[in-house]
Amino acid sequence: MYLIKISIKQQKFHFPELENEIIYNYNNFEIQICYDNFLNSVSENDNDLTFTETPTGNVIQNDDNSALDYVSMFFDKTSGRLNVEKKILSGRKVYYYHTEDEILISSHIKLLKKAGVQLFENTAILPEFFVHRFVTAPNTLYKDIFQLKPSEKISVQLDGNAIVLLKNKDYAPFSKSSNKDLVYSNAENYQDKIKNLLEKSLTNLRPVKDRVTSMLSGGLDSSILYKILYHKFNISTSFSTCYPFDNKEVGEAQYAKTAAEYFKADHQHKEFTNNDYVKGVIESIYLAEEPLFHLQTVMFNLLFKNMPNNKIVISGQGADGFFGSPSHNSLNNSQKLKYKLLSIPPFPKLIWKFGDHSLSKELNIAKRYRDTKHLPFANKDHFIWSIGNQGDKKWVAKYFNVTEEQINSNRLKIIDNVSDKSLYEIMTSLDFIGDKSATEGIWSKIAEAHKNIIYYPFNNENLIKYNMSLPWDLKLKKMKGLLHYVARQNDVPEFIINRKKKGFFISPTDWIGQGVMNPLIPLAAKVVDIKILKELQKNSKGFLFWNFLNYAIWKRLFIDNESVESLLNELELK
Repeated sequence: MYLIKISIKQQKFHFPELENEIIYNYNNFEIQICYDNFLNSVSENDNDLTFTETPTGNVIQNDDNSALDYVSMFFDKTSGRLNVEKKILSGRKVYYYHTEDEILISSHIKLLKKAGVQLFENTAILPEFFVHRFVTAPNTLYKDIFQLKPSEKISVQLDGNAIVLLKNKDYAPFSKSSNKDLVYSNAENYQDKIKNLLEKSLTNLRPVKDRVTSMLSGGLDSSILYKILYHKFNISTSFSTCYPFDNKEVGEAQYAKTAAEYFKADHQHKEFTNNDYVKGVIESIYLAEEPLFHLQTVMFNLLFKNMPNNKIVISGQGADGFFGSPSHNSLNNSQKLKYKLLSIPPFPKLIWKFGDHSLSKELNIAKRYRDTKHLPFANKDHFIWSIGNQGDKKWVAKYFNVTEEQINSNRLKIIDNVSDKSLYEIMTSLDFIGDKSATEGIWSKIAEAHKNIIYYPFNNENLIKYNMSLPWDLKLKKMKGLLHYVARQNDVPEFIINRKKKGFFISPTDWIGQGVMNPLIPLAAKVVDIKILKELQKNSKGFLFWNFLNYAIWKRLFIDNESVESLLNELELK
């Protein structure tokens, strides 16, 4: 954790949880840097002051002389300029709050609050949250508190008595690399290059390999990473968990256990109760400092709480957006002759009638993509707005008395910055800045709270740069076909490569039907009309119900300043 405060007030704040403090005076300004020893490194000389967040606790130089930084801040003592960058590798949050006479930059909201920032709800952004389950950077749920997008840079110029915030208007995380080795050419073996870059992302951790372990879900991505760690470092430890209310014969637990048994892993699978989960919702929201995006976040909190600390935990999160998500695949399918022909009546009805519901659903999606992809992005009917739409946009628009276009407005700004790119890259950009960034930020905070660090190998800058130079028709020859190749080269068996992705998903009808979240309703009803909660629960609008429960608990904790203990004491558990 860290907080950097630049002010002309010269009003110091004390943070007992942060062991280190540096005070530097520049003209009329005081720069206060407070940080703990967990992820942070500071260096100073006569010319500059450098602060970094890195998974190793200090800067490690790779073979290419770049650092394993998550966040980098550099203050030039001569010019009075602070440059801040959230590295593309990072899954970390970088918040900032700026007024005329001060700027605060921090990893955590609670540190901003201790430094004197009042927390108010950002009501204007709520419709977006209730549709997508998160708020897209640079906005947050806190009024006037912003966050950096991944790979975004900002500068702070100290000029006279003014603190000037300068933002990079040319934000382009996937810009073509100047390094020719990271740009695809027709003659090269691109599959091996992807394999080598992913392996390099993990071998960069060689100096701290004794602290490395992995989350093994038994899916394709986590299995690849586990096998690379085993081949390169002889690391065989892994962890997994599952929902206590997932009663499917083949669920997360079975996927993880079958993979671990095949690999002969030193594997620990942790199981918890429904009561653990319900209490974990409140604790996880407190640690995340925002409503939870995914239901599995609670399980990861319980897992990190019950595993050894001081670990660098490898996560396969984030691969789909670069290697081909279901949405990328649907767009690709929409142009195939097969999908065009089968969309002509009476084929759709016949396909449904004779039971191929999966193909019928894919045909409908492909047709919607094909029919709307030429619309302006501002048009609410463009297929781009159906991606990640988990909250019933029409219901939300009516509830908040806004239009669907207004709900899309924050995310439309992201699209405007990349509107000259292909639809595939636009979809990746929305995922990269939205879903992916929101998920990784929350998980990283929760891991840190339990003295663990999450490392996302698929975020490696060189891997992303090269991957994004590949033509999409290569990447979509087969769904995640590039990773199938990497898996086979690392001895991942065919039964793991070819089995259906689980993705830690559980249908809302499953957990609503079991009444798992019922103990949270009285807590949420102190913020949200209980009639609304009952309506959403009854009609199985699962993610809206989940969003309202999360929102209400978050508001009580951070806006109304109630304690975790008081909310836990209100629970009536069986």
